[in-house]
Amino acid sequence: MNFGIDFGTTNTAISRMDGDEPVALTFGPADQQHHYVPSVMALRGGLRPSEQYGHAAKDRVGEPGFEVYQNFKMLLGEPPARVAAHWGGGLSQTPEAITQRFIARLLEQMKTEHGLRPARVVVTVPEVWLVQNLQTKREHLIEGFKRQGIGRVEVRSEPVAAATYYLHSFKKKKGHPFQGHLLVCDCGGGTLDFCLVGVEPGAAGRPRMTVLERAGNGIVNGRIGSAGVAFDQAVVDRLFPGLRGRDPERYFRRVREFEQHKITHSPAVSENLALHRETPEAAEGERLFSLDDGEVSVEPQHLAEAFAAVSESAIREALDDLLARIRTHAVALEDPSKFRVLMVGGFSSFWLVSAAIKDAFGRVLSTDQRFEEVLSLADRALAISKGAALLANDLAEIVETCPADVGVQGFVQDKDGGLQRVRFAILRKTVRIRDYRQPVWSSQAFLVVSTEIRLPVYVEPIPDKPLPLEIGGETLQAILPAGLGVGSRIEIGFSVDQNLVFSIHVRDAKNKSQEKTTTLGNVMARLPALIVD
Repeated sequence: MNFGIDFGTTNTAISRMDGDEPVALTFGPADQQHHYVPSVMALRGGLRPSEQYGHAAKDRVGEPGFEVYQNFKMLLGEPPARVAAHWGGGLSQTPEAITQRFIARLLEQMKTEHGLRPARVVVTVPEVWLVQNLQTKREHLIEGFKRQGIGRVEVRSEPVAAATYYLHSFKKKKGHPFQGHLLVCDCGGGTLDFCLVGVEPGAAGRPRMTVLERAGNGIVNGRIGSAGVAFDQAVVDRLFPGLRGRDPERYFRRVREFEQHKITHSPAVSENLALHRETPEAAEGERLFSLDDGEVSVEPQHLAEAFAAVSESAIREALDDLLARIRTHAVALEDPSKFRVLMVGGFSSFWLVSAAIKDAFGRVLSTDQRFEEVLSLADRALAISKGAALLANDLAEIVETCPADVGVQGFVQDKDGGLQRVRFAILRKTVRIRDYRQPVWSSQAFLVVSTEIRLPVYVEPIPDKPLPLEIGGETLQAILPAGLGVGSRIEIGFSVDQNLVFSIHVRDAKNKSQEKTTTLGNVMARLPALIVD
């Protein structure tokens, strides 16, 4: 069977097709069925070694004697120092190793409880992984599933998968397909993702979606995470200053406790946050719930302050930037028959998040059809896995476009003999990815002046705002064809496969058959190393 997997920062969901309707698998004993598996692993060494996963692992958060691993998805490919800063140090496993363990246990549970073994899976990832070109994460995730013997592993964007399910549900509910533009706001546990897709009729009654613009953020103030997990931790940091450093186990117990109360008391939390926003003095001192055996009260202002510090500006900046670019696509922003906004992901149901998104459109009335809830709250939470199931069964057509200009930075010699840094774009934004299946080569040759520093690849999703790639990888020497080195003249090319994995190609400028290909995830860096010949 073909499955869609929403491999989330906090929870993972799996869906398959039942007739013409995607359905989410349930897990656990008959009296405790869940549509989600917490993305958590817990390991214990010593005389009684054990490995726990999912709900059992989440119950071990903050328990002495266990190494509990959470949020490993968003730590894939990150430098060890950043991983240690997020996890607090003291953990023996890498995010990549834990991810592979989790995937193995997930597939084992599918087989044990449902007798199912995937032949093809569509796994979803944040859109921001393309915007920021954090390609190492995509590669590690694909590898994690392939190591379990899955024959066909494909990666698709979380917002695009959610859009696929939204269009499926819209047609079923309204009796006709939606055509126009859909802005997907996917705010989950780890990242804030925003994606504009153009929707038109495709072959055999399927919708055809063209990815037009992307925006989002996965890092705030140098720390991994800009959404639900970072917000929960920011609240606990405010309520228990310094606790993370003094007593990490107790700290993570408080984070888990806060998350559970936030969900349980969601209606009261939403009501009081709305009151706090309109009349702060009226909500002052209002207790939402208590933590740490009733010792500490959580008030609306605590949530508002944490949200302002972690997510609010990131949402505003991403949407302001995206709306400015949207206008270049002739989007009918005021016409609900041609433009809709979809909010998905667990964090998007949090009142402050939905309010911040609507603020980007000015005053939004409750009757505004652009924000009509076509999906129920439960389906909004499962929209990504259900959309991935539709994609795994080829029930929608996705036209991917290059998310940015992609190229290298080098130097040219000016008339006075000095060197001037120049960006050389090779792939161009908005060009259909299918046109980049084969390598596109630079029009100039480069003189290699050093092989010990990394190739200066950059991406430019917004004109004149290039993003140098920050995750270090191999040196230039490692990606040069055999026999080439300092003094060699080379040409550089890029290609993109069906999973939007970018590869860099290097060949001898004279002997063009002498070529080497490396996935871009291994060469991310920011230092200049080339001079134009």
